[in-house]
Amino acid sequence: MAKPPCIALPFKKTAETDWVRPLRQYIARTLQDDPDEYAGDCQALQRMRQDMRGAKPDETGKDVIFRYYSHLEALERRFRVGEQGVRTAFQWSDAFTGESTTQHALAFEKAGVIFNLAAAFAMQGATLLAESSSGMELDTIHTASIYFQVAADRLRFISKSFLHAPSLDLQQETVNVLDSIMMAQAQECALIRSRLENKKDVTLSKLAQQAAHMYSAVYDSLKTITESHRLPRGWLLLVETKLRYYQAVAQYYE
Repeated sequence: MAKPPCIALPFKKTAETDWVRPLRQYIARTLQDDPDEYAGDCQALQRMRQDMRGAKPDETGKDVIFRYYSHLEALERRFRVGEQGVRTAFQWSDAFTGESTTQHALAFEKAGVIFNLAAAFAMQGATLLAESSSGMELDTIHTASIYFQVAADRLRFISKSFLHAPSLDLQQETVNVLDSIMMAQAQECALIRSRLENKKDVTLSKLAQQAAHMYSAVYDSLKTITESHRLPRGWLLLVETKLRYYQAVAQYYE
């Protein structure tokens, strides 16, 4: 059974940064403690960031990205990171334009890391759907659906938690549309799996109607921001094609 082409999110690129020196300075100046006692922890955090920069969209890569993010969460509870605290410079490039932004805010670093976690899930979901074989097809399609939903959840978290995005790819309009795309692709997976399981026509029609409805909403949102937020123009054509296709599928099974 032919699989539909899917939209996969690109990684945001980030330049190298130094965690060790700013942390040591903060420990000595603000905590009035011996920074040498924390040398191992500082180096470990530095290595985790380096590993995160080279992460791939696979199971290991997702673990590497999430591990670094979890340490950022722990760090935030103990240290003040920013202009008046641990003054580490974070430079991230827009996933779609390549334009770079540098900030000292930990929230900016966390948003970039979460975006790449969402991208890793999205890329792996798209790969699974494209490469699913007949032997493991149902399980693979189900896993792809879960990955799309996890990607959507991470994007939704960015939308709700980081309200002052300095780059277009992290702005609410962008991440909300990316969230909707991921959920529409998860709906596609549900329809594909149901067709392979030979579900009743009425069920297939409803699933196709829902997919068409979701792609209709995505299309309307994309039309509004594709140019202003510099998203790939090909996405608009692909989404419109899927909208018309699933409308036709729904009518066929109806």
